[in-house]
Amino acid sequence: MPILRWLYRHVFNSVPFGIAILVLIAMYVAVGSGFVGLRERLEMDEMLFFNWWPLKLLAVLLIVNLSTVTVSRIPLTAPRYGVWTIHMGIILLVLSLSAYYARKVEGYLPLAKGQTASDFYDRWERSLYVRTQFSTSRGTTLAGLPRFHEYDEPFGNAAKLDRPSLRNLSPMMTVIEQNTGQRQRVSLGEALTLAG
Repeated sequence: MPILRWLYRHVFNSVPFGIAILVLIAMYVAVGSGFVGLRERLEMDEMLFFNWWPLKLLAVLLIVNLSTVTVSRIPLTAPRYGVWTIHMGIILLVLSLSAYYARKVEGYLPLAKGQTASDFYDRWERSLYVRTQFSTSRGTTLAGLPRFHEYDEPFGNAAKLDRPSLRNLSPMMTVIEQNTGQRQRVSLGEALTLAG
């Protein structure tokens, strides 16, 4: 097939293409590390930016290109062991970067002095948690909640907070009835009515 032959010759087995991919990865990392404002405009932090699909695509292209060029152009002989080692080192570095950001876990664990905590707040899911004297909510996920800028009428961007995913929020809570000791799932409004 002519398209596969062209891809092999000009993409997968091309040294200039591999160098271009390396430069693009370096630029992506430099921009993501150095321009925090850009990440914030995209509503991303470091974790999201470096686990985003463009970097994954560049990483896959580099690994395929570097593997193909190494196997097809560089003979595995004693004088070339260094080149093979460098290429495999680059591939290992890119795979490690991808695995690190794909498997890294971050979150928040609120700790009060003299207390214990049993809840871990996952950093990927911004949620509304409500605590009353009777119970704690399980959380209502707010996937559309922006996190980096101030949003209000004076800033001209209040509409960002008027999204369907941020309307009609109804956190559910587990309440223990005082008379029976039974656990019951109720909405926040019902829990506040029961408390009053």
